[in-house]
Amino acid sequence: NGTGDQWFTITLILSNKSLLQGINVLREHGATDVVVAPVRYLFLDRSPTFKRLCLALGGEQA
Repeated sequence: NGTGDQWFTITLILSNKSLLQGINVLREHGATDVVVAPVRYLFLDRSPTFKRLCLALGGEQA
């Protein structure tokens, strides 16, 4: 941006009740601007539901 400022992006997932505390911690460490967006979907590396289905059907673990 030409001003010598360094910009960083940090992604955190916090519960609603921990949100303000998390923002305060970031500010204590020098954060100036914080953008908050709700998580609508979270895709894990493996599906626990699919794993349970496979086990229930007598198959191998997915």
